[in-house]
Amino acid sequence: MTDTVRKLISKIPPGTHRKTYKKDEYHFHYVAELNTVFFCLTEAAFSVRVSFAFLDDIKSQWTDGAGASFRDVLSNKMAYYSKSGADKIAEVQGKVAEVKDIMLDNIESVLRRGEQLETLDTRAQQLHTGAKDFKSRATTLAR
Repeated sequence: MTDTVRKLISKIPPGTHRKTYKKDEYHFHYVAELNTVFFCLTEAAFSVRVSFAFLDDIKSQWTDGAGASFRDVLSNKMAYYSKSGADKIAEVQGKVAEVKDIMLDNIESVLRRGEQLETLDTRAQQLHTGAKDFKSRATTLAR
């Protein structure tokens, strides 16, 4: 794995850019800015978006001058981004999906109520018609 990382780093062109390389069950993500490269290795199933959020966070900590304590910063950031709650977009998408399901249930319920109201209205019209017929027959019989 170390040889693969060395080869990859040697192939990163100068400049500012970001990229992901895939090899077997791993993804190599990097963010390059001028002469500095921020690099992380993840399992293939790990979110690319979270990986780059981690790299951007590390880059900002580095450029803000974390200095000697950067090892601690790096360790804390790795722990934070490894948790499932680090992917805020996926969390929001999950909540949106829940709301969508609730809204679909509500719409189905409203449609069922609408059908029941239509049935009730039809029955009321039939009852009204029947009452008119009964009244006219009763009037005819009474004469």
